[in-house]
Amino acid sequence: MNHYQCLWFLFIFFLIGSQTLPAQHSLTQGGSYIEDTSRTPKTPSLPEKLDYYHREKKSGTLALLLSTVFPGAGQVYAERYYTIPIIWGCGVFFYSQFKVAHEYYKDFKQRYDQSVRLDTLNRKGILYYKETRDYYHDKRDEFALYIALTYLLNIVDAYVGATLYDFDISPQLNGVTVHYKVYLY
Repeated sequence: MNHYQCLWFLFIFFLIGSQTLPAQHSLTQGGSYIEDTSRTPKTPSLPEKLDYYHREKKSGTLALLLSTVFPGAGQVYAERYYTIPIIWGCGVFFYSQFKVAHEYYKDFKQRYDQSVRLDTLNRKGILYYKETRDYYHDKRDEFALYIALTYLLNIVDAYVGATLYDFDISPQLNGVTVHYKVYLY
């Protein structure tokens, strides 16, 4: 798979993944929200304070170890499934570019070495081969760095995802309910 096919695949993946489900609330002209009751089942009146479902704790250390051994395993443990294709997609893309740059580097290194052997007078070789060899050497090292950063960010993402797994996201913070309005002009 070449560079453009990888980018096209990632673009389609993010395009499909960014689609949202239909909203169950509508914005009125005054800026307040009203609930769309046609999609929600009828329930009896709710108590003043809502009890939100509290999720069990996840071990950040276990997620870190899982992602260290196998990239993406910590995300599975932390139930952050949407980050796995991003991690693997970046890893595969960077590895494929690393491999291409390494092949070009070997090719131009061989050409430059051969030009140095054939230049019996100066022993300098062809400058174009040397510069191209150095360029692909730098690119290869750059993609190796990107692979290492992807691996480290995979580990950090798994740790943070597992640590914040049971984070309370209810609208009631310390008994205070947060209300906000968004005005669209």
